[in-house]
Amino acid sequence: MQPDYGESPDLLEFRAKLAAARASKRGALATMLTKRRDAAVRHAAFMALFYDGEKLRPGAEIVLDDLAEAAGFGAASPVLDHAELCFLEGKRWLLLHLLSRFRLSPERAAELQSQLENSR
Repeated sequence: MQPDYGESPDLLEFRAKLAAARASKRGALATMLTKRRDAAVRHAAFMALFYDGEKLRPGAEIVLDDLAEAAGFGAASPVLDHAELCFLEGKRWLLLHLLSRFRLSPERAAELQSQLENSR
């Protein structure tokens, strides 16, 4: 037990906040490391699911092409209704999220686009 030196409640509160901040920083570092490890695992899973070595799997081409068509990817929206535009943008965002999981270089992204265009 620590001796009581008659410290003010403000000082005691400050010490408690400081201890909590230090614990939070340690927790944040652990969380960041866990997220990096999880991101690497997710990336590997996406690559294994969609790629066979350097090329897209035949089924993956069909799925990605269908998703791109359903999301209206690369096409202007023919509607002006705000709610419908938000809905379409949500679909596009989901497709972009999926593609971002591949972490493609610009060259690889262009190659993927040409593969999908050639498969149509």
